[in-house]
This record gives sequence, C-alpha cells and structure tokens, in this order.
Amino acid sequence: MTLETIINGLGLVSTCVCLLLVAFLLSAKSKIRTANLFLAGFLFLTAIDLSSWFTYVIVPLPAPYRMLRTTLGFLQMPLFLGYFASVSFGDLKPRAGWSLHLLPFILATLLLLPRVYLGLWGGTPAPISRSSEFLVIEIGLEAQYYAYAIGVALMLQRFRALFLERYSGAQSQTIVWLTQLLAVSFAAHSLVAVKTYMILDNFGDKVLILEWIVAGTALSVTVWITLKALRHPDLFRGIDGRLKRVAQLPDAMMDTADEDMRRLKAFMEKEAPYVDPDLSLEMLAKKLQVSPRNLSVLINHHMATHFFDFINSFRIARAKALLRTPAARSNLTFVMLESGFNSKSSFNTAFRKHAGMTPSQYRKLQTEISPETSVEKKRPTS
Repeated sequence: MTLETIINGLGLVSTCVCLLLVAFLLSAKSKIRTANLFLAGFLFLTAIDLSSWFTYVIVPLPAPYRMLRTTLGFLQMPLFLGYFASVSFGDLKPRAGWSLHLLPFILATLLLLPRVYLGLWGGTPAPISRSSEFLVIEIGLEAQYYAYAIGVALMLQRFRALFLERYSGAQSQTIVWLTQLLAVSFAAHSLVAVKTYMILDNFGDKVLILEWIVAGTALSVTVWITLKALRHPDLFRGIDGRLKRVAQLPDAMMDTADEDMRRLKAFMEKEAPYVDPDLSLEMLAKKLQVSPRNLSVLINHHMATHFFDFINSFRIARAKALLRTPAARSNLTFVMLESGFNSKSSFNTAFRKHAGMTPSQYRKLQTEISPETSVEKKRPTS
C-alpha cells in the first residue's frame, strides 16, 4: 500500500465522519439551534475540502470545480466565528452586516471568473496551481483564517469574563470545549499552512509526507469532535450561554449602593453561603431577595470584581482561618471542602491568587509562627 493510497483512505474516512457530524447537528434538539447550524455548515465545507484527497481517484474534476472547492474555504471561518458567537451569547438573529463576511468569497470568485470560470484559461488545468490567481487566493485564505482566529479568541475572553461575573464554582464546560476547539483548529490549520507553503515552493516528495500527516490530523480531529458529541451531548444543546453584561444599577438603587454593599458583605460573613461549591449569582440573589441583575452590577461594577473572585475571597478567608486552627491544619482536604471548594486545583489557584502562596506554604508558615499549637509537635515519650 502506497503513501498516496493511505492519504486517499484517510481523506475518505474523515469526510464521512464530518458528514455524520453534520447529520447529528442538524437533527439534534437544541436550545442553540443557530449555533449548531453554524457548526454544521463549517463541518460540511470541511468535508468538501477533505474530499479533495480521494475524489480525483473516482472522478477527476475539471479545474473550475476544483477552484470552487478551494474558494469555498473563505466561508468556513465566518461559520466558525458564528458558532462561537452563538454558543457564547445565545442564538444570533440574522443581521444585514453578516453579508460582509461573504466579501472574501465574492472577491475570490471574481478574481477567477475571467480565466477559470469563463474558460479563458490557456493550456492544461495543471498550471492553475502555479498561477498568480491561485497564489493570491491561498495567501488570502491564510490571512483570513488567522484574522478570524484572533477574533474568536477575543470573543472567548469576553465570554469567560461574563461567566466569572455570574458563577463561582467549577469552570464552565462550554468554555473548556470552545477553548479546546480553537486550539485544535489552530494547530491543525498551522500544519495546513506549512503544507501550502511547501506546495507553492515545490518541495517535491516531502509534500506527500506532510500530506499524510495532515490527513491523519484531520481524521483525529473529526473523531475527537465525534467523541465529544457522544460523551458530552449537552455541549450541543445549550449551556452557560446568554450571559449578558449589565452596565449600571437602576437610578432608584444608585443612592443605596454603599448600603447594599455593606449588607451583602454582612450577609456573606454571617450566613457563609460561599461554602456551597455550586453557588451561583442567581442562588445568592434569591437568598438576598434581590434581582440577579442588580446583584451582578453591585459586585462587578461597584465592587470592581467578578462574582467568581468575590466569592473566592470569602472562601480563602475561611480557609486561612481554618489553617490557623491546629485541629484543622493537618488535613488540607478538610479545609478545602469546608471552605467551599470541590477540587484541589481550584483551591490552590484561588489560594495563591488571594493569599500570595499555596495552602501548604501558608500552613507551614502558621506552624512556624505558633509551634506550641502545631499538630506536628512531637508528643513526649514515656
């Protein structure tokens, strides 16, 4: 079996997996229907692109069709961006401005129109890959990808900030998924960019080896997304979305903001709701008998901190108090759970952020300060 045959097979399997994912996204019941449509569109165009690895063996396509398959790549990243936006901020309603995302595809089509689509190209189809038009399109595709990738990264950063304003528990699975998807996409496309450069610079047989690596990577990515869909179907049904930033308190509450902050802090110190690791903005607002919107503005704007950090500041204060107690000092897991954390990593991260050291370092410091109360003190032998 030759390397080229392996590439053909990998391309065929990857294309089939992509199409199965498209079918799943189109048929799955979801609260983020628009997001799934965006992702389905992106995967469908990806399947068309991947088909280039095997369709020429079955039916050699004329040059115009092959170039159309290439230029359809200009529609992939707008759909990718649309998916991230819909998942992060709720299903999006169509806007007139969306048509601007079609501009690169339209310009690429117009560039190819005279010599390719109208049949004015001279010679055999092979020289098309060495033409100035093809070079411009390939450079444009790479520039578009990285521009959109930056936009998606900035959107993720904003989504994470909104999430931290409302939740104090474990990290959002949606944020983890979107971050992983962006990172995987970036890594895979970087391989494609290197392959494109090698093709344009005529690296010969080395291109075939990299083509095999790219094909294997494409199959790995599509299988990974499939496993995500099987193991975490809720990621495609809509969670953690529709988080909207609020700018200010109603006018009627502006004058009482200072009093509300004192009341909030007194409630936190007396009732200790932060010991619940799943405490959310909505849950705390219900306990205080205020609206989540007003509580969000009070914490995020008037206290100039995220809800996540606000809650963790009380948790760490409780943890430090426990670590100053000899009876609790010997068991960090007990301290972690009693402070409202449900994982060691989040406990250590928050403790380092608010105390400037790890829980173990703080415990050691307290032992050195108060050796006579340390649980590590040796008992007298008989």
